[in-house]
Amino acid sequence: MLRFGVDIGGTAIKLGLFDGNKLIQKNSKLYTQKKPLEGLCREIRDMMREVVFLKGLDFSNIDAIGLAIPGTVDVSRGKIIDAHNIFLHDEPITAMMLGLTGIPSIALNDADAAALAELRYGVLHETDTAIMITIGTGVGSGLILGGKLFCGGKTQGVELGHMVFDYNSKVKCACGNYGCNDVMCSATGILNLAKDSIERGEVSLFKKRMEEESVKLSTELIVACAKQGDKESIGIFNEFIDRVATMLASVIAFLDPEMVAIGGGISAIGDFFFEPLVRLVRKKCFYRSYADIVPASVRNDAGMLGAALFCENIMQNET
Repeated sequence: MLRFGVDIGGTAIKLGLFDGNKLIQKNSKLYTQKKPLEGLCREIRDMMREVVFLKGLDFSNIDAIGLAIPGTVDVSRGKIIDAHNIFLHDEPITAMMLGLTGIPSIALNDADAAALAELRYGVLHETDTAIMITIGTGVGSGLILGGKLFCGGKTQGVELGHMVFDYNSKVKCACGNYGCNDVMCSATGILNLAKDSIERGEVSLFKKRMEEESVKLSTELIVACAKQGDKESIGIFNEFIDRVATMLASVIAFLDPEMVAIGGGISAIGDFFFEPLVRLVRKKCFYRSYADIVPASVRNDAGMLGAALFCENIMQNET
């Protein structure tokens, strides 16, 4: 079964042509966030054309397209409900892709796609109950129940990122609420803490480097300065880890999963992030015996692979 897995991010599209779980060819491209749905789908179609041409194929050889969306998705109707980062709402993306390519298409949340990839070929393999959490610009989540991907009671996904972390917060989330995990327990949260530090006039290595070296404020800068022993950077990073630990302890208390896998850009920090995080979760967790907290293993191709694997649902519906 030849199928495309498409991972639509906030600033880029990554897609791969898969034969089963084997990646045959991939393609990626930066794109403008505010493209209308048709513009986005035409971009995806053109990228797929490049791939099939390289492999001596055409669209008639492709069985299905899986689309990983950075937002809430009505899986049963193939509609984007809200994808705030790419400014798309109530959009029939699978119908649009079918119309442009003639290939049956299916869509799901991008963190759900990553969870499915980890379940089938990564660290969540053979787990019965587990959570996949992606921490990057925001917070995404995918849930494994009964050894299968659970896309929510109404097939809209599970949104840990939009559970409220601090209802007194003045930090507004893209969803319209304030204090969501998405803006508190993410790279966005780290940057907001750093900006607050600058506004208060705190002395810090990252501020010095920004002024003297014209370096832009970034998560990478904060982490690098923390590793160099800068007190203010360490304080910011520790506050971030404490927030993530609180988020994890809460979701573990609610679901009692076997494992929590963490992916996304933050997971690339490695032990400097995971070791203190696990210690803090141990202190905060309700249970004496609680979930293993591990880095995701499929990494950068998880969204593409999970979207491609999800195409199996199209084939099941046709039989």
